Order: sequence, then C-alpha cells, then structure tokens
Amino acid sequence: MLSIAYGYDAARPDDFIHIEVTAREELWGEGYRGIVMFGRSIARAFNRDSGVSIGEGISFLHGEAVSGGSAKHWGAIIEKGSTFILYDVPKGALELKNNYREYIDINVIQPSKEISVELLLKEKESLLKSLAEIDRLLKASLDETNLSESCNPLNTGSR
Repeated sequence: MLSIAYGYDAARPDDFIHIEVTAREELWGEGYRGIVMFGRSIARAFNRDSGVSIGEGISFLHGEAVSGGSAKHWGAIIEKGSTFILYDVPKGALELKNNYREYIDINVIQPSKEISVELLLKEKESLLKSLAEIDRLLKASLDETNLSESCNPLNTGSR
C-alpha cells in the first residue's frame, strides 16, 4: 500500500533521493488538495487569499507558491520558473502518476551517504578549538574564584 501512494519499497528502506523540480509553466492545484507530486503535498491553499502552506521536506530555491483564483475556484499556484527541492523521497515515487509531468523538469539528486574524512577533520578541529576556549574560560573563572578567596581577610585558610 505504501508503494502505491508514496512509492516506498519496504524491501529497500534506505533507497531515498532528493528531487529538484523546475516549473516550465505555472502549476495550479485546485482546492484543498493543492499541488501533489511524487506522493508529497507540495503546496496547499485554504482559500483564495490564505497564502499557501508548503509541504514538509520541501525548499524553494527560486520563485514561490501563492494562493489565487476566485472565491469559488481557488487553489495553490507555483509560479512559472520556480525551482524547489523535495528531500528524502522514495525512488519509487518517480513512477507515481504525476499530473504535472509535462510541465516540469526533474533533476534527481542522490544524497551522499559517504562519510567525508575531510569534513570530519574540520569538525574535529572546530570542536577542539571550542573545548580549548571552554578550558581557558573555566581556568580563568577558577583562578578568579581562588584569588578572591585568598584575598578575603575573613578567610583564614583552615576551619
């Protein structure tokens, strides 16, 4: 059932992609359903003047989605030339029915699953610098506390 609605294959639970979509034409999604593709809600409007709600895991790079139409026939509209990315989409979603296919360009982006040694080394260096700064601040704070205790004339050093 998940494969029919969302393109998810339980036999391949880690088989996800990102999809970059560019609208060659204005895309219109009437009523509450809004604009749906690849098993995901892209944009929904609640009335002509409501603005739109963008679906989860979607980022617009260029252009925007707006609400429009008439009071009786309203919907979500993605402007011509808009580009957006759908993150973490099951690969099988590319095969789902898509009423917008002839009006969009699709670019599949494979998420990187490799661990970058260079990125990890940079992160380690940043963390070590942060730890060194914390150590410095703690030492300064402790030194200041010890100094103020030793300068206190009521402090006799023994109890």
